[in-house]
Amino acid sequence: MKHASTKFLAGLACFFCLVLLQCVQTKASWQAVGNVTRVAQVKTNGVVVETSSRARVSVEFFDIDVVRIRIAPSGKFEREFSYAFDYSQERKTPIVKVSQTPREIVVANAFGAKVSIARSGLLIRVFDENGELVVGDDPRRSTVFDPATGEFNTTKLRRAEVETYDGFGEKALAGMSRNGEYIVKWNTDTFSYPPGLDPIYQSIPFFYALYQGKAYGVFSTTLSGHFSIWARHRRIVIRSARTGRTRLFRLYRR
Repeated sequence: MKHASTKFLAGLACFFCLVLLQCVQTKASWQAVGNVTRVAQVKTNGVVVETSSRARVSVEFFDIDVVRIRIAPSGKFEREFSYAFDYSQERKTPIVKVSQTPREIVVANAFGAKVSIARSGLLIRVFDENGELVVGDDPRRSTVFDPATGEFNTTKLRRAEVETYDGFGEKALAGMSRNGEYIVKWNTDTFSYPPGLDPIYQSIPFFYALYQGKAYGVFSTTLSGHFSIWARHRRIVIRSARTGRTRLFRLYRR
């Protein structure tokens, strides 16, 4: 009996070791994008930078008041095309000025709007033509990705607790505001659903923020993912899933 008990405890210990090992491996799969190591390419409307994780990040002005950010964990970008825009419509893609210091890379258009890319931690901030911050990364929560799947997790700082968020299309949520909500981007066949159920039958990965009479929007073209708008911690968390590409379009009102 004592021998059987010993074998049971040994087996239980092995089980917990396997569970612990699995947890460690799962946690270790997330990798920080890292620091900017160099500017790999300067384009007429933006830049491509390389990072210490070997990922590449493209930051460009897609239009006068639209900034497109692409992250390629493998270092290779997919095609330029995106369903987020109607290419039959004329765009006013600006020619930008790129300046560099030991701390940051700045991409600015002729109207005064600019994007700051911090070399340490790849912190990206977007400023309007008046020099006011539109949206920026959380310096305490760096962007991370899974090299095996291409999933990523990025956190943006809210400008204030009273900043209001709307969007994501039709939802079965209680109110119009998306403050404090956790939203899933994945369609389900829900022909009859109760109030509060998410996701439902459509996924629109676009939201816009309103604060002191000004607005900006974020459009994410990942295949699926999650959006968390934390009301108390002044953070917006965007997480993709099942995809090897990431595109964030940040629109601001001029």
